[in-house]
Amino acid sequence: MSKRIDVKQVKLELDEIISEIRMGREYFIIEQDGESVAAIIPVKMYEVFRSWDENRRELERIIREIHEQNRHFSSEEIERDIQEAIEAVRREEMSRASVPILKE
Repeated sequence: MSKRIDVKQVKLELDEIISEIRMGREYFIIEQDGESVAAIIPVKMYEVFRSWDENRRELERIIREIHEQNRHFSSEEIERDIQEAIEAVRREEMSRASVPILKE
């Protein structure tokens, strides 16, 4: 559960806030002048977020790289290739489905 707390209150209650987080009772959204500016969360949750963020950034880099490598293809060529790939996968699936499986 998250609790909103003003930055001035954080300064006064930091020990209590850390205790509540450590016990898994609360997460805190810190506000300043009525605006959410930061969060205090358990380190394990932060580590999960960082890992997710690093994976997201890497995926974005890969997408940009693929896009750059394929920018010379027209959208029609790409759509044709996709359709051909879909049809090839369907043919493969159908051929596997038609082959009887022998059990020993």
